Amino acid sequence: MAAASLGSDRQKNWQKWQICEANYFTGEDALIHHQRATALAHLKAARDGCSKGDTDYAAAPAELKRLGASAAPTK
Repeated sequence: MAAASLGSDRQKNWQKWQICEANYFTGEDALIHHQRATALAHLKAARDGCSKGDTDYAAAPAELKRLGASAAPTK
């Protein structure tokens, strides 16, 4: 049972990381294409959904601050 739980935890962490990355880079892409509202939504999702050890956890709030939006998490 413990091995199955460990595998499940790894899968959940992997999925969380993928969602974090997708939100951050989708936000960055939206900025490049001048889609501010979309960028803000994805960067906020990255800020709120990334693990604290992830690079995107630090990058998303920095981008939000640069755009004049709140960098504080909404959790």
